[in-house]
Amino acid sequence: MSYNFQKQIDFLLEYACPSIKYLVYRDMLDTPVDEPFMVALQNEILAQSNTQKHLSAQHPDGWFGHELHGIDGMDCHIGGLLNLGVEASHPEFQKAITALLTPEIASAHKNWFRGGAALDAEGRGGDRAIVANILAMTKSPEDIPVFAEHLSLAFEHLSAVLQYDTMDALGKFLAGRLFVFNDFTISNRELINQIGAQWEAPDCEKPESISDWSNLLPSMDTAPLTDFENHIVSYQNLIEKADKQCKNTYDYLLSSDEAIIYNQDASIKTKINMREIKDVFTISVTIDNINDYAARAEKLGRAVFPTADRLICYAQTIGKRFLR
Repeated sequence: MSYNFQKQIDFLLEYACPSIKYLVYRDMLDTPVDEPFMVALQNEILAQSNTQKHLSAQHPDGWFGHELHGIDGMDCHIGGLLNLGVEASHPEFQKAITALLTPEIASAHKNWFRGGAALDAEGRGGDRAIVANILAMTKSPEDIPVFAEHLSLAFEHLSAVLQYDTMDALGKFLAGRLFVFNDFTISNRELINQIGAQWEAPDCEKPESISDWSNLLPSMDTAPLTDFENHIVSYQNLIEKADKQCKNTYDYLLSSDEAIIYNQDASIKTKINMREIKDVFTISVTIDNINDYAARAEKLGRAVFPTADRLICYAQTIGKRFLR
């Protein structure tokens, strides 16, 4: 396994519930679902109380819940079952899809949500988009009209979005907002201060280029359709820098018995008695929209994580066939 994930994989396969074990085997280890032990795990999943709760919400005509979209909706129950590891080929899903696509059955339930028709009229994802999403989750044939319509619409919008750079940075430029010091990655500030100290030296010569700054400045991502290689590098930097910040903070907390945390103005915010701390977990958080497509292994494959031995990433593979 890459990035030393084997330890975490082994832990999950030994101690996790049947659902997680099944999903790890199927989606991370590519284990065929017809293996005898996988069939046994699937049966355990179907017997779980949370699985039975979802299945009990199915009406005799195949409809799940009392509405199309919502906490007791068709999409919620089907999504819940799939997340638990129930295979999309399960007969109850097939009954549900038949109900969904049969007007006489669907109309007997609340097969709409408030505002859904208006959103559909504007092409913004209403009732028909929910139906298409359910069809996608259950791996239904792509030639079903409502499914084909929204697949085409999705790729049309995806193609348009890929023409743009990072929306956060783009918004700053379009709004005329100037960059401030907080826009610089925290882990780069020491290097920036070092450059500043060099400039303050009496014998400092005028810089002839900004090469020393090229990797330190905030910037917009490269649009993937125009420069895919640099787009990958931008995501790599985004994720690696966040992980590096985690590593730096982790090392700082463990460097002494008392860790002092400072505010932006260098005043003391709090002190942490590390002798009272049993475990420290590192979590990288970014406001950038790394969505289901951007988070694929194709982009993470080149990244290097200093905290990899404490990191495990499990990504669902819905839509995988579109990315191969």
